[in-house]
Amino acid sequence: MVRDEIQIIEPWLDHALSLFDQVLVADHRSTDGTLEVLLDRERGSDRLTVYRYIEREFRKEQVISLLRSEAVRLGRFDWLFFLDPDEFLPFRDKQEFTDVLDSADGEDFLHFRWRNCYPDPSASEGVSSFGFRQVRPSKVGKLAISRMAAEDPDILVPIGAHSVTHRVEGPRMGKEVGEIYHFPARSPEQAWRKTLVGTLNRLTVLQAESSSPIHWHYPEALRKLARGDEPDILPLIVHDYGEVKPVSPSGTGDWVRSEFESCSFAFAGLPADESPKPLDDRQGVPGNAAPMSLAQAMNDSVCLELSRRIVAMNDTSGVVPVGDLELTLDRTIRQRANFDERAFAKLPDEAAPGLTMEAVVSAVQASFWDVRHPVASAWSEHVPFLFSLFALLKPRCYVELGVHRGASFLSACQAVASLELETTCVAVDNWVGDAHAGYHDATVFREFTEDLKQYQGFAGYIRAEFSKAVGNFDDGSIDLLHIDGFHSASAVRRDYETWKRKLSRRGVILFHDVNEYRMDFGVWRFWRELRDEFPYIEFGHGHGLGVLVVGEDSPLRTDAPDLPAPASSPMIRDLLQVFFGSVGQLSLQMSNYRASQNDLEAKLSLAREEAAQLSHRVHALERSVEAYRESLSWKLTAPLRGLRTAIRRPG
Repeated sequence: MVRDEIQIIEPWLDHALSLFDQVLVADHRSTDGTLEVLLDRERGSDRLTVYRYIEREFRKEQVISLLRSEAVRLGRFDWLFFLDPDEFLPFRDKQEFTDVLDSADGEDFLHFRWRNCYPDPSASEGVSSFGFRQVRPSKVGKLAISRMAAEDPDILVPIGAHSVTHRVEGPRMGKEVGEIYHFPARSPEQAWRKTLVGTLNRLTVLQAESSSPIHWHYPEALRKLARGDEPDILPLIVHDYGEVKPVSPSGTGDWVRSEFESCSFAFAGLPADESPKPLDDRQGVPGNAAPMSLAQAMNDSVCLELSRRIVAMNDTSGVVPVGDLELTLDRTIRQRANFDERAFAKLPDEAAPGLTMEAVVSAVQASFWDVRHPVASAWSEHVPFLFSLFALLKPRCYVELGVHRGASFLSACQAVASLELETTCVAVDNWVGDAHAGYHDATVFREFTEDLKQYQGFAGYIRAEFSKAVGNFDDGSIDLLHIDGFHSASAVRRDYETWKRKLSRRGVILFHDVNEYRMDFGVWRFWRELRDEFPYIEFGHGHGLGVLVVGEDSPLRTDAPDLPAPASSPMIRDLLQVFFGSVGQLSLQMSNYRASQNDLEAKLSLAREEAAQLSHRVHALERSVEAYRESLSWKLTAPLRGLRTAIRRPG
């Protein structure tokens, strides 16, 4: 699994293809040309297969599991390796490599210990033919598994493939057969970038432990920098990389000389035409080659993006629970609910369902449904109307711009499931937030996608800005559009102008907050302009909701023989306001009641657990006291206790 490895991907491919019969590589959203190199090399080799992993979250363990299944499906092999592009096997050719594998006949797991290295700092990023390696091998390494183990579903390969675990029997050890040369940082610039990324992850990963074995070096590097020191960043990052809390290095030349040695790197598929040079001849001390300052590193575009994420608290690396990943026919790895690259075609010009009295009765009944997802939201009072609207319109494609926790979107999904509609529901958001809705932490998107799993047969998300996501939709591809993004007048106008041509002939648009006047909310102002152009329905409760009937064939425009007037007529609008205003209040009160009830039940459950724990402790103490009283020492000291009682007795 690779991401933005343009400096090393070509030599790594040369190396891997010179040793292995088949190489499967998953690219994770590379933007530096890595994917293009992989695809170009794939066209020239039938032994290289490239997959695209398009999720934002780093789910290496699950991606590797998919590739492992693919390897089993594609053909026979004896051994399966899990290599990163910064790992090289120190064999000069394939014969030397296979000799080592043949010596492990009968084994199911092989262990190759890391030898942490870095190339000469004066060379360009990548792997030069000479550099420096740590004197001793690392305690951490990589495991290879046999085909039999690869086919066993009870054999689990955790993230990093540093170990394997049997689902029932527990951890399994591999036979140690050699080393892997590991280049965790290949230039001072890259080392500083890794430092910033690693430090950010430790700040934002909600469940990070202080004893995390990876990247413990990063805070140390920043602490040195804060004290005014310019640490020897390459050896500092590479030293004991991956081990739990290594000894903090001093950064002096003496320390470097004692921990690293110069060497030549001779890897299969790569040239080795230079000899190592003594440490004293390599710019004084290795790693001192113009290290970047923190300020210089922060000017890098990647680091600026990370800084923005710190403010938004939106980095979710390693936090978001893994949903079900799928491998598509075009070798794309994604979560089933991820619609980032899905295209939505123009909808057929089919007649809309008629607006009959029977349809109206069904829509009214839908407004009294229980709300499955009572998310605390300014939208809550409009959920009954949304249920009725879906029952009435039966939209073929519903798109929501601005989702947050999903109060309205999940309710729309509930309506689709309950009515058994053939509707595609698409949530569009960056899940960063804004000044009006507030900025989100990582749990918002995590909880939304968790709730979405039950609807993933027809519902998904596009995690992007609205202006980018619009490219996924053809004109005429949306029946029902809900605009609920940033609420300034200019922002809502921009969203409307960008998306209106995507509406079908049955198209209807929902605008939230049309009755909200505080701060710089401006939806109400733009809404008043639109009311003069199209038929509409308007609600004043719940911060206001506007329903704009854009499509000429919408049932809300047509006259219904069973009704006294069109749905968007003033008389019907007043009736709808009275009815849904009351039902919305009742629904909100019921949701609040259930939320309070759930909170009380949770507190009661916690109190019961605490009482049970206290009871267990009391019983344990009673047993201890009883055991002590039955002990020999208690019996032998009985006369002394009696004498003490007699002495204390008055008179």
